[in-house]
Amino acid sequence: MSATIQLPNANVETQIGPLSLHDYAANDSPLLILSFPSAYNPVAITELGECARLSSDYTARGVKVIGVIPNTTVDALQGFIVDVKAATGQQIDIPLVADTECLLFKALNLDSRMTFTHTVYYDSARTLGFSACYPPSCGRNFHELGRILSSLKITADAGLHTTVNWVPGGDCVLPAEMPDEEADEKYNGDARTIDLPSQKGYLRLMADTEAGEEA
Repeated sequence: MSATIQLPNANVETQIGPLSLHDYAANDSPLLILSFPSAYNPVAITELGECARLSSDYTARGVKVIGVIPNTTVDALQGFIVDVKAATGQQIDIPLVADTECLLFKALNLDSRMTFTHTVYYDSARTLGFSACYPPSCGRNFHELGRILSSLKITADAGLHTTVNWVPGGDCVLPAEMPDEEADEKYNGDARTIDLPSQKGYLRLMADTEAGEEA
């Protein structure tokens, strides 16, 4: 199941009041949507605590975050938030959508039966940047999520792609479709081409142009 390519302007009810997704992600802010199986869920309570702990990181990245829980009410969310604070010491400051009739799940084309939990990212143009599914028995890896956000940023800002197990500060690669002439002009000849038996010159390494800028 794939999320919608364009972010719908859905109106939702949250613990901080009604809002629209487009208004929440105003000023060209990317939007990260996290679904959770239910309120009072033992996996979700740990995920929400970690999400709250990383709130300043998302703010520094300019990314808005919103959670969505199906088949629940705002009152239930309020009680769940109290439990999150008690269990993790973290105060939830992102809106959590009480998707009572799963209307937001349907608008986003997500599985509301909770076969999976969803992580969906829309960029500043409100276009789908990535989506991932987890089994609801497995909590998200928020370190990996941060790595993906960093990779998306360096691709958007510098046109570079990232390698296996890349972390900020590590070498990046040039897109295979970029001609050498364009690469030389764009990156001032700083790319290093690795000599391979095929002699096709497609493995071109480049230092992380944003090293030192990551939180």
